[in-house]
Parts: sequence; C-alpha cells; structure tokens
Amino acid sequence: MYCKECGKEINEKAVICVSCGCATGKISDVTNNIFLAYVIWFVLGYFGLHRFYLGQKTSAIVMLICGVLSILLAFFIIPLLIMWVWWLVDACLIPSMVRNNTK
Repeated sequence: MYCKECGKEINEKAVICVSCGCATGKISDVTNNIFLAYVIWFVLGYFGLHRFYLGQKTSAIVMLICGVLSILLAFFIIPLLIMWVWWLVDACLIPSMVRNNTK
C-alpha cells in the first residue's frame, strides 16, 4: 500500500504514514472495532464472546467453558471470582487485541 500524500510504501495495517504523518483512513475502523468489542465484552464477555469477535478462538473457548462451569458451580465462590477477575482484565486487553486483529 502507498501513502496518498507522499507516495511512499507503507504497511497494510498502518493507521498513519511514518514518513509524512498522513492518516490512511483506517483509524475509524479501529475505533469502531474497539467500541463493538467493548459492547460485546460488557454484555457477554463473561463467556468470552468478545474474544471470538477478536479472533482469539482458543482462549475464547477456554473462557466459554470456564464461564459456564463457574455458573454451574456458583455455590463455590472462587470460580465466580476468578472469572470476574478475568473479565475485568480483558477490559484492559481489548485495545491490544483489536490492534493485533486489525487487517
């Protein structure tokens, strides 16, 4: 891909040109993906659906299984607390997951 301002070659995933600083137009895609990822995280993130959305299928399946098991074992408080902490940590990890998934 080439910069429309200076004409130099830039990475396909680049949001700005490193030579001239011109935006490539992909920043809105990243912003929309982050917003949607946070919505999915807030509504169904306990079961890892935001990870499916962001292309992390292995950890999503693990989170889905752990989330269902923690609900089934709700009389043990520890599994619920572990999943709650994982859910909160994912809130901090979503921006990096979006950056790694953006094409």
